[in-house]
Amino acid sequence: MGYRLIQRAGQPVAAAPPPETVPERKGLFTTRNTSGNVSLGGYAGDALLGAYHSLTGLSGALEDTLSGAPVTSDMQQKAIEAAPLALGINPAVRSGGRAIEGMAQAMQRSRPPVPSAADLVEAGGAQLKRAKGMGVEYDPQAVSQLLGSIKQRLIREGFREKQTPATFDILSEIPPASAAGERVVTDLGDLHSTRMALGNAAKNFQNPQEQGTAARAIEILDEFIKAPPAASVVAGPATAAGEEFAQGIGNYAAGMRSARLDGFDEDSFVGVAKAADLRAAAANSGRNLDNAIRTRIASLLLNPKTRAGYSPEELKAIEAISTGNFGRNRVRDVGKYLGGGGGLGGIVAGATAGGAAGSFGARPGMGALIGAAAPTVGVGANTVANALTRRALGSAGELVRRRSPLYEEMQAAAPMEAAPTAGHEAALKAILFALQERSRHEGGGGY
Repeated sequence: MGYRLIQRAGQPVAAAPPPETVPERKGLFTTRNTSGNVSLGGYAGDALLGAYHSLTGLSGALEDTLSGAPVTSDMQQKAIEAAPLALGINPAVRSGGRAIEGMAQAMQRSRPPVPSAADLVEAGGAQLKRAKGMGVEYDPQAVSQLLGSIKQRLIREGFREKQTPATFDILSEIPPASAAGERVVTDLGDLHSTRMALGNAAKNFQNPQEQGTAARAIEILDEFIKAPPAASVVAGPATAAGEEFAQGIGNYAAGMRSARLDGFDEDSFVGVAKAADLRAAAANSGRNLDNAIRTRIASLLLNPKTRAGYSPEELKAIEAISTGNFGRNRVRDVGKYLGGGGGLGGIVAGATAGGAAGSFGARPGMGALIGAAAPTVGVGANTVANALTRRALGSAGELVRRRSPLYEEMQAAAPMEAAPTAGHEAALKAILFALQERSRHEGGGGY
């Protein structure tokens, strides 16, 4: 029999009593919440679920580690969480202190995405334009004295006008001054024109002395632009404009150095990557991209003009594209010997492989099968070699673009992340390898 509350006129309705609650209770395989509902889980269930997430997440970290990638904070966490489950090590690994002492203390800036060559050229051009538009004006007499002092410094440092006439001629030409009201001034754009003229002289690789003299003159001129004496400035924020100018020059130059490798505009600037694509497509339907890239890189390195501006570290990475490493060269050899380039080479490789199989006593029909499969294996190896060389080219381009003011600014603003030392990284890799070995010996077959 049901009851219902009858509200009398003028009287408030009584509030309904709160639902009955019970303390949460967790068992081995079930959990009862505060409302009394029972669900699967419990201590054992939670542990199994945590193990599943740790081991499945660890597979990606293991794959990255085996490929030689540096240990990141994410990989650290996955290894630390999974290690007790598979190795039976001290549970303190999962505590805040960590079993590997000092793991949480070492921190470093994370790596931001590397800007493209097009991004750097665009950013550099915009910075140069802003610097020139900041209204900085110099006293023409001070600029004339500056150019004279540059010549004197060059002479003191061992450079001679007779051996480097182009540079000294440029320094003898006073930038054209313009009228600004009642004053005659020289602006930042005028100094930039002098700098560009010196830059052209620095590209005279037929005369190394001229090249070195012009490059040194540019360094001295840049010192003035970045921090001009107060007495030489007529108007405008010269120091701020000089810093913006230097940033623009750095970004633009880094973008152009990278563009020599991978390009940034297929219509107006073709780098090594695009040129190699075109050459490989014309000669071997794109199958011989590895050889085309190596050839183009060798040409770049042998030309003093195109190799100019790269740091020793960058030149080493670029040279490695052409020379290759043991693994990349062996894959290339397989593709070459098994006719990976297609055409007559594939036919010859197939016939040779089939004949060799027959001479070693292969069953009837097996020689023909091996002969037919050989070119396919060769094409696959060629494809891998192409991809590896293209990847090496891309890595060298990234290395070049990291040496730019824009990337340095992005790096300084990047968030912090854990940075394991060499010993910590070795310990974590040991954990990952041990997990792999244990899984293999126990028949797990991986994660």
